[in-house]
Amino acid sequence: MNRNVWVAVVVLGALGAGYWVGVRRDEKPAAASRAASRYYCPMHPSYVQDRPGECPICHMSLVSAEAPESVHEGHGDATPAPETGKITQLLGVRTQTVERRALRTIVNASATVAHDPELYTAIAEHQAVVKARQRVLGSGDEEAKRRAGELAASSALRLEHMGLTADEIHDFEAAHGPVEELLLPGHALRAWVYVQIYEHEIGLVKPGQEVVIRPSGLPGEEFRGRVRALDPVLDMQTRTLRVRVRVDDPGRKLRPEMFANAEIRVPLGTLLAVPREAVLDTGTRQVAFVQTEEGRFQARDVRLGREAAGYREVLSGLKAGERIAVSANFLLDSETKLKSRIQAPPASGGHEGHR
Repeated sequence: MNRNVWVAVVVLGALGAGYWVGVRRDEKPAAASRAASRYYCPMHPSYVQDRPGECPICHMSLVSAEAPESVHEGHGDATPAPETGKITQLLGVRTQTVERRALRTIVNASATVAHDPELYTAIAEHQAVVKARQRVLGSGDEEAKRRAGELAASSALRLEHMGLTADEIHDFEAAHGPVEELLLPGHALRAWVYVQIYEHEIGLVKPGQEVVIRPSGLPGEEFRGRVRALDPVLDMQTRTLRVRVRVDDPGRKLRPEMFANAEIRVPLGTLLAVPREAVLDTGTRQVAFVQTEEGRFQARDVRLGREAAGYREVLSGLKAGERIAVSANFLLDSETKLKSRIQAPPASGGHEGHR
């Protein structure tokens, strides 16, 4: 009897041990499979968890993704900067070399054909003072010379306060008569046009730059000239600055107080630049996708400056000669973000997407 009991105990023990070993053997692959799996929402890649389920945002079924090969046991959460796969090259990704370019921007502004009796009078008075000083210089009266010099300096200072440069004042001193185009445009072969630029454009506009004037009352007509001077004081009401432009008017078509559109052409110099569409601006970051030697693309933070003719100035982040993606950047950015989220370990409870 006792012998039969012991036999039964041994048999039951062997069966239990075999069952336990089998269960553990089945659990290991399952655990490994769970550890190697990530489930994410195709519409909201930021939501990731370690088991199948439904996205709480859009209620789509989660999609399984294999764990990245770069994550190895013993390396914790450390992963390299994600690179997009070569498959993106089949989806219309175009590249272009980063290089230095001669850039020019346009300042568009409103303008008025000048009718400026005050400036006309000030210039005429200065011309008269200069001529009087020249006559006195030939005499031996030192007191008269001193007074004539003071009057000439005072009238020149008045013109400077009205926005004229020292070179312009010198030109008016050498002129043989008054500047009639300031008083009666349409009676001379040149005209003055006053252009109003905004406060943030002041740093771009300088004397000597080319200007194209298109009067509203003369459709299709263009008048070309150059910036002669900028007023020294900003208009406190409109926050604009007056720019004095002198244009050629061979047909004597311009009339006082005509409205016009002005186009000031501003050269920015030769700058390192990339196409505007080559950089993805997220609001907090500016990202370009640089092509690596393996033919892949890697996201890189850049800092951009001025924009002109569809190009953006590169202040930092890129070097001349590198190739960057200039199309499908949204696709590249989406894939990069998706890989980053999949590589990251899921949050406990599967609520990573609800921070």
